[in-house]
Amino acid sequence: MDIRMTGLGSGFDIDKLVKAYIDAEKVPQEALMNNKRTRLESQLSAFGQLESQASLLNQTLTELSKTDIYSGKNYTLETTDYFTATVANDANIGMYDIQVQKIAQASTLATPAEVFLTYPSIPANPGDPIAETPNSMDPDTSLGASGSLTVKVNGMGQAITITSDMTLQDISREINQIEMSTPFVQTSLVAAAKGTQLMLASEALGEDYKISLDVVDDDISGNAVLTQLFGDPSTLAEPLKYDPATDPASDYGIQELRAGEDAEFTINGIQFKKSSNSLKDVMPGLNLELNRAHNVGDLPTRMSVYLDQTQLLELVYTFVDQHNATTTQIKDYSFAGLNEESRGPLAGDYLANSLKRALEIRGTVSSSGISLGTIGIQYNQYGFLEVDQQKLTDALADEDLDVSELFLDADQGVAVTMQKTVDAFIRMGGSFDARVDTINQSLEDLVDQQEQLDEMIAAREAMLYQKFNLMDEIMDRMEKTRENLKNLFDTLPTNSKNKD
Repeated sequence: MDIRMTGLGSGFDIDKLVKAYIDAEKVPQEALMNNKRTRLESQLSAFGQLESQASLLNQTLTELSKTDIYSGKNYTLETTDYFTATVANDANIGMYDIQVQKIAQASTLATPAEVFLTYPSIPANPGDPIAETPNSMDPDTSLGASGSLTVKVNGMGQAITITSDMTLQDISREINQIEMSTPFVQTSLVAAAKGTQLMLASEALGEDYKISLDVVDDDISGNAVLTQLFGDPSTLAEPLKYDPATDPASDYGIQELRAGEDAEFTINGIQFKKSSNSLKDVMPGLNLELNRAHNVGDLPTRMSVYLDQTQLLELVYTFVDQHNATTTQIKDYSFAGLNEESRGPLAGDYLANSLKRALEIRGTVSSSGISLGTIGIQYNQYGFLEVDQQKLTDALADEDLDVSELFLDADQGVAVTMQKTVDAFIRMGGSFDARVDTINQSLEDLVDQQEQLDEMIAAREAMLYQKFNLMDEIMDRMEKTRENLKNLFDTLPTNSKNKD
């Protein structure tokens, strides 16, 4: 701790004197630096907020620069009972009569819920009862059967090996683990009224993805459980094959619950056939999702596609709002003011003024003679854009007016040219970034200047204390000399004093 006792000799308040000298030099310089720092920080904040606002405007300009926004489409549909739809902007305007004849469905098979402990005798006459009594299937009981099962989709598949200790659950799990290059088969166990059934369903829809099975039953001369589950009990050929396209239905073997079928439908009388119910670009820009088929005798469902400028209308309003908001910020930040308190942080700033000029669109006219005024957009007396809603709506609906050219023309289109200009200000490494870097560098310079000032003031303070203390010491000596002379004089004889 620096303990200083000053002014003992001279009686002066040296601390006060030094502080007065130091403040006279330090305070004005610090005030200048603080004012500069405050101004720079205000500029930094202003550029940050202005960049954010200009970025919002630029996003809107980017959307307005897309050609498809000027040909927006929408549709009406009599009912969504049979299909739903979406339309893209490249869809053709018109009416479409659509009739769904079939929806696409996946091939689905199911094993019987019961099997016989001994292989039954097949009745001579179809439909006659079998004498043996079947047992309900339990998914967790070993089948006691061995062999192999090949599961195919569209003729391509893979075999699994079945051992005597495997359950129906195990077989289901093995099938689900088959890796196929074509769409695979998914299995599930269903608790039916008479027992558990194993259901096999093709992942893909359509008639090209039907499931077929090849069974090799090692116990074909015994109870032939695999044959009862996955084959046609009316035949015992080895290896047993079941194909729903060729094998007859049986009450006791595997059953085809649903055939793989393609979707069939007509659009304005034109026949279509697809292996999916999700139909992309079935006609240009037209997507359908089929729900169910029309009943025989039902009339087609009518769908009308029309020009819809709602999105463009909303986007134009957003552009006007963002343009005005950006202009307002520039004006507020650039306000000259009557004094320092009312002066904006960017008053007189060339970059803010450059952006302001870049946003001016007075007199912009397309090559076909269309201006913003033509579609109901003009400046008011305060320098902000205003929209005549009715005029804008009518202009967008007028097929004779090419509104897109006003915004998209490469040389003077409002959206295209302004977007490029604004982007030059706000993009990474653009004008705003360069200016922010300059401001940050100036703030760093102020830190260095403050450190230099502090060092200089500390040195000056030390020098002043040294000089004032030396003065104090000299004055203390002079005072002591005076006291000594006075005391000496007081000791002289009176006559000597009188002579003097």
